[in-house]
Amino acid sequence: MKDKNSEKRYEYDIQILDKERAIEESHQEQRQAERSIEDFTTQMNQTFRELQAIEEALNEGQTSFSETEQKRRYVSNLLAQQQEEVSTQYRKEHILMEDEREQLQKERNQLSWD
Repeated sequence: MKDKNSEKRYEYDIQILDKERAIEESHQEQRQAERSIEDFTTQMNQTFRELQAIEEALNEGQTSFSETEQKRRYVSNLLAQQQEEVSTQYRKEHILMEDEREQLQKERNQLSWD
């Protein structure tokens, strides 16, 4: 006796696996994006430290209003906001894909075993 819904179940299994692969790829993309931002932040901070040292040498050690430090803080804040936005968007995408995967599983599980 042949199960009438075995092909449909198989198709759902394939769709579920595809969705799980997409979720994993998205997690990898998120990690890569976050690492890129972190690497850029590190490089940016190093560059600003070098600029700060040059600025201090030019001012002969005088402590004064530092435009370089203001710019560093501004860029750091922008990068922190960008990092948060990346995380938020990926979180939304992951939730959506998980919901889709769960829906596929639910539909597959509702098929009768005739």
